[in-house]
Amino acid sequence: MSRPFKVNVLCALMAAICWCGSAPAQGPTQEGQKPEEVLRALTNEIKLLRQSFESYARNQARFEILLQRVRVQQEHVTALSLRLDDARMELSSVRAGLPRLAEQIQNVQNQLRDSGNPGQRAELENTLKDLTGTQQQHIAREEELRRRETELSSTVQNEESRLQVFNQGLDLVFAQATQVVAQR
Repeated sequence: MSRPFKVNVLCALMAAICWCGSAPAQGPTQEGQKPEEVLRALTNEIKLLRQSFESYARNQARFEILLQRVRVQQEHVTALSLRLDDARMELSSVRAGLPRLAEQIQNVQNQLRDSGNPGQRAELENTLKDLTGTQQQHIAREEELRRRETELSSTVQNEESRLQVFNQGLDLVFAQATQVVAQR
């Protein structure tokens, strides 16, 4: 069941609890009943009504707290999931760039091996040095992103577990409210 549906049903159940709690526990009074019996029946009715309202208030408060926790936790899980997706996309981009850098390094090394011009060799050596440095930066960034992805993935799993616990709490309150209405 979806959350909004459960919220609507729970509200309807709470209203039914109030309505059932306010329904008379005794049938219509019969003529000839003693005033003490009528008073006792009214007192019992008031007690039942008070218990119904207390039960409703308790369940309503629990439900509101759990519902707010679920909302906050869901927002937290969503934010973490977005960060995880961003890290994965960046990691993918870095990984895609490494073979291109390796190819460029290989091309420069081939040109350096084939070049006999000292000026061109010096330029190629500088280019090779720059490309090698860039490659090392990409490798370090890849390791950092893999570590971040692992941490975020673990955190998302833990937070989703907490969200599941809160959802189970909502289900429990829902089931208790349903049970109270069924008993009336």
